[in-house]
Amino acid sequence: GQSCAADKLTGITTYFADGKCHKTSSTASYRVTRNADNSASIKTYTDAVCTAGVTLLTVSAADGTSNACTSDAKVYGSGTTPLYLSSTVNYDTKTNSCKSGLPSLVNSAVVAVDVCSATTDCTNQAAPYTGTSCSSTLTYKDDMASAFGSNPYLIVEAYSAGQSCAADKLTGITTYLADGKCHKTDTAKSYRATRKADGSATVQLYSDASCTSAGTLLT
Repeated sequence: GQSCAADKLTGITTYFADGKCHKTSSTASYRVTRNADNSASIKTYTDAVCTAGVTLLTVSAADGTSNACTSDAKVYGSGTTPLYLSSTVNYDTKTNSCKSGLPSLVNSAVVAVDVCSATTDCTNQAAPYTGTSCSSTLTYKDDMASAFGSNPYLIVEAYSAGQSCAADKLTGITTYLADGKCHKTDTAKSYRATRKADGSATVQLYSDASCTSAGTLLT
């Protein structure tokens, strides 16, 4: 009832807004998200695993931008909660149990936080051999740079239609090995990708596994 007067401040709590569950004690936890428009959601729980006794504080974009006094609190912050990705990683061989090495293709889908589960071995019995890795939009490009190393590659991001490629409308990412060779995407499809020194690139998709029946061409 003090309209958030500066001399009536009673305390400050700063949350990590990565969308994941964080313990605050053996009997309490929280989960916080922050959006690009400065809106936010703060959920606190009465257990350590973000399941019981939830209390929700929702911050509108207007209040998050103006730092208005709402429910005897002001909310400030920076950055946005990343999107989380589950990636199916293709390899031409079973080296390193499909957990590392040079991939031929990485297909990434946006998933709910805490949903992705990384595999410990290859899940296919023939090429392309596949594994599952987990990352977020904060680390994805660094992850791909590490995976492909000095080898050329292309990252193609897909967004919901009509949303001007807004960051929070990302639906999936496909990363291609751009060495000009034919690579299987599954037992019935393949692709061939190239990237030039000037940054131009092509991805030719095929409806067979041996790069003979040309389909969609991305340039």
